Amino acid sequence: MAIKKCFPYLLIFLFTLGVMLFLYTYVDRAYGDTYYHLALANFIKEHGLSRQYEHLAFTVYEDTFSDGHFLFHVALIPLTFLPLYWANIIGITLMTSIMLGVFYFILSKEGYSLKWLWTASLLLVSWGFLFRMTQLRTISLGIAFMMLTYYFAHKQRYKALFVSVFLFSWTYYAYPLALIPAGIVAFYFTLKAKRIVWKPAAVVLAAVILGTVVFPYFPNNLTFLKIQWIDGQLNIPEIDFVNVLNVSINQTTQVGNIYENLPPDPQIFIDHNLYFLVLLAFLVLFMILIKRWDHPLTLIAAFFLLLTIKTDRTIEYALPFTMLLAAHVFHPIKAKHKLILLILLVAFCASTLTIGRFLLPIEVTKQNPEGTDDCHVFLSEYAQPGQSVFFVNAAASPFTMYYYPEGKAIGGWALYFMLRHNETLMKEYALINIATAPVYEYFDPHAVLKDHFNASYIYLPEVYEDHFAGKFPMPENEYRVIYDNTACRIIEIL
Repeated sequence: MAIKKCFPYLLIFLFTLGVMLFLYTYVDRAYGDTYYHLALANFIKEHGLSRQYEHLAFTVYEDTFSDGHFLFHVALIPLTFLPLYWANIIGITLMTSIMLGVFYFILSKEGYSLKWLWTASLLLVSWGFLFRMTQLRTISLGIAFMMLTYYFAHKQRYKALFVSVFLFSWTYYAYPLALIPAGIVAFYFTLKAKRIVWKPAAVVLAAVILGTVVFPYFPNNLTFLKIQWIDGQLNIPEIDFVNVLNVSINQTTQVGNIYENLPPDPQIFIDHNLYFLVLLAFLVLFMILIKRWDHPLTLIAAFFLLLTIKTDRTIEYALPFTMLLAAHVFHPIKAKHKLILLILLVAFCASTLTIGRFLLPIEVTKQNPEGTDDCHVFLSEYAQPGQSVFFVNAAASPFTMYYYPEGKAIGGWALYFMLRHNETLMKEYALINIATAPVYEYFDPHAVLKDHFNASYIYLPEVYEDHFAGKFPMPENEYRVIYDNTACRIIEIL
């Protein structure tokens, strides 16, 4: 009996593994987040619950470290013993399978028809969503916990709801989002009962508070949460270079923010999510025709869909809840309509999978060009433990965390964490790394790199040659190129 119950989830794992192997046919490297998460898993394996992480130098993480993906990184520890390629594939498969398994579990419990088709479509109906699932990131587990939050709240299974959200709080720093589906379910129950129904939201709030307070990195996690949820929602003000280092340069720059909360480009958003948007249009039309919208999933899906106007990252939650809603609305469904839906979804899934096989190598190469791994391997063998590396490309730092875990990374990958540690240093980093004016006329970057950042090396991707090396003079008595290939240049600061 137990084997029979587990069999569908084994099939989901094998299906996901097949999809990932197919997509990675022409890819022999991992995406940047994979390097970062495996590096943190290895850090926990070797150092335990350390509250210091010197690798992110000149950030609040250096002395007040808090792992916002703690249980996720613990789960990845066995993968640190595998070659990078297989650690990436197996990690992605496991995490995505958990998400699809939770989705299938809910459909099965609700007795919805076409549950296998809906489960496959969740993964394959949108390239924008599928691309996120091809990265070893916590988001797949976050989606799983969000769906469980909705399901347990809706079924009023409050013990399971509490445990689920508590585990969420130790797995992914986005756990306060669990208040959204729980709050919407409580609101829906309140409207139906015509009295205040508070328990779903209260149980989740209690789990969020307890999970925060008993977290292994408490109270460091409070600093981390403040930066992510409060500071991270606000753009760093424009940096006026007139007031940096007392130089007069008529230029400002917007550094951006840690969440990348930028409105999506409409054309790119449509291109990446076309099939999902077509399905959404059919869903809305069908709901209007049969007048079947009275369900908390309608409100939850609508909420996250509206948030995509602000940032397309919320498609990560909008799509799963919309697919749950679609499974509900299209059940029961007439045979002829079922056939049309079947043909439509199979065509969408096959097309997305085919497109993804050719787009994934492009996206991975864009962030991790051929030869990038060689650069970091060289750096890890050449540099001494504890030496600092100044990254001209902020996205490069996760790679060196993986290859050079005993070094220190100085990069805009953690600008908010740098800002909260030392605002002057953050502005100096921006001045060197982002400013396009001839700032070398006004200050000496060598002195700043050497004396303020204690940097021993500069990591310079080839695509940033004009951005950095073309801006600052690099006399031989101050800088020495120690490695150069088609992907990067590594410069020693003398």
